[in-house]
Amino acid sequence: MCGFAGLIDPAGHVSDPAARVRAMSARIVHRGPDDDGEFVTDDGRVAMAFRRLSIQDLSAQGHQPMASPSGRFTICFNGEVYNFPELRSELRGIGVAFRGGSDTEVIVAAIERWGLSTAVTRMAGMFAIALWDSREKELLLVRDRFGVKPLYYGCPGRDDVLDGRVAGETFLFASEMKALRPAFSTTPDIHRGALHALLQYQYTPAPWTLWRGIHKLLPGHILRYQMRTGRIHTECYWSAGRALEQGARDPVQMAPEEVAAELERQVESAVRDRMVADVPLGAFLSGGIDSSIVVSAMQRLSASNTQTFTIGTDDEKIDESDAAARIASHLGTDHRTIMVREKEAQGAILRLSELIDEPFGDASLIPAYLVSKFARESVTVVLSGDGGDEVFAGYPQHRFGALLFPQQRKLGRTAPRWARRFLLDENDFRLRPALGDLRSRLLPGVRAEHLQARLEKALRVAGEPDRARFMRCWRELVVQPGRYLASGPLEFSAWPEPDCDFSAVGGVRSECWADLTGYMVDDVLLKVDRASMAVSLEAREPLLDHRLFEFAARIPADMLVREGQGKWILRQALYRSVPKRLVDGPKKGFALPVAGWVIGPLRDWAEALLAEDRLEREGYFDAAAVRSAWLHLCGDRPAPEHAMPFFGLWSILAFQAWLDQNEAGDGPAR
Repeated sequence: MCGFAGLIDPAGHVSDPAARVRAMSARIVHRGPDDDGEFVTDDGRVAMAFRRLSIQDLSAQGHQPMASPSGRFTICFNGEVYNFPELRSELRGIGVAFRGGSDTEVIVAAIERWGLSTAVTRMAGMFAIALWDSREKELLLVRDRFGVKPLYYGCPGRDDVLDGRVAGETFLFASEMKALRPAFSTTPDIHRGALHALLQYQYTPAPWTLWRGIHKLLPGHILRYQMRTGRIHTECYWSAGRALEQGARDPVQMAPEEVAAELERQVESAVRDRMVADVPLGAFLSGGIDSSIVVSAMQRLSASNTQTFTIGTDDEKIDESDAAARIASHLGTDHRTIMVREKEAQGAILRLSELIDEPFGDASLIPAYLVSKFARESVTVVLSGDGGDEVFAGYPQHRFGALLFPQQRKLGRTAPRWARRFLLDENDFRLRPALGDLRSRLLPGVRAEHLQARLEKALRVAGEPDRARFMRCWRELVVQPGRYLASGPLEFSAWPEPDCDFSAVGGVRSECWADLTGYMVDDVLLKVDRASMAVSLEAREPLLDHRLFEFAARIPADMLVREGQGKWILRQALYRSVPKRLVDGPKKGFALPVAGWVIGPLRDWAEALLAEDRLEREGYFDAAAVRSAWLHLCGDRPAPEHAMPFFGLWSILAFQAWLDQNEAGDGPAR
């Protein structure tokens, strides 16, 4: 796992490109503390810098940036290509010679021999690639199929960078947003629409970021930037939607027990590929279905006991460490548990501006960082179960979405309008007082703002004819973010258009697609990447092997959700090695008491970020609305006109902390 940063400067605006890219790579030294390198063309128009975390071929033969055999291409590569031994063998068979044993050398040779599009479609793994073609004067950026590895690009302040012409502009690219900041000539503009989306979802959906003119390359895409013309073009080489459609056209014709056996074999194959490393390796084990099936396969394949890691707490309501320990004992792993210490967790929150690369409102980043830090004391690579819920339909909305969507469509638009008039006050969109009193008697444990948020969400999506929009609305956390923005409500299209026919892939697959292309890539995978790379730990996700996914897409939907359970067929595969009684308990969901800490021992930190004069001076938020919501959360003020749940305020705190870290150009290198 590594990181890179670079720039294309066709007009010669940058006086010292080598120094500039060094400053950029210094911001991501945590991604690669073992080695670094730079590449600058003779005319100084192209510069790239690389940070290396040595995983395979620890020798100098793996040094980057790396040139192709002919010297035409120069590559910076972040990630792992797991089938590189097979590709290397094939290339050797047609006369290609190799100096070392790194996958990077195989990749750049494959690109030179077969062409980029062909080479990429043959690669299995997680990767982000920056490739300079000296003959065509073209930069090529590539991101893996699911977006496991991050990749940012753009021209600061430009609104037409997605597909357009940026002749004469300095074009930037990097593994993390923070690496771009030293190349900005002025303070970057905040994209107000993306800020709206941050409050709505806790993350910014790709291809957008909070900086105008800077974008995330979509998963499964190639970007071509032609330096001579300044033209940018993106193309899709693989999509989950197309894979789901293909799977629907060619379903497996096997009994459930045969499917479970084949699925177990496919998971084991994906795990085997990801166990190749020249450094110590382990796994996260939460006690759930996904991590358990990964660890089970690792233990079968390993010559020694697998090292497994979990996180625990004294709060029995959320603690899953006992369940993980029982599974570890059954499998025979070398298991270790870190109990969360309140002081350390609060210290991580105070370092939030360093941990996050882009504003990110999912507070589970904190425990993810703590368990990564703990694992890094023993290993350099970990396998995780991320992706299992999205691939095999594990979330509640996957179980119920197929039932709810047809029913809510029958309501049309008249019924929701009537329900809003009946349930909510027309002036301030709050629960009517009588209903609020009824709520407090019938549901004493449910906060009024939580119930209100759920009602608002349900009423908003009722009658929605578009299935993808319906599912993504269920992912919204703050239904009307415009209440808290200084700019007010915005018309902003956060999501790309679906690239699959929902009528062909079926109900539960539609819900899975919505999460695969939204929540998973921009929340789950971003969180895992930043939390692990903050401590120079490489995380690998076997359940996101595209070959495994393409097999899963062929499994009939009634094997995904059955008997009231999601991931039914994945469970059957796991039961072949782990007793059902060990993994069928209710999922608790690990969540630290962040809200209590923020209004308690960390209140001074939060108050500084949410100070009224600061909010007014910066001009991003409605200072009065945010302060009212904050003081209500602290218990210092009655419920405001529009109560905001804590996770909405946490997103604002994350943005404010990120703003502190990124206002200055170079900032402190970590």
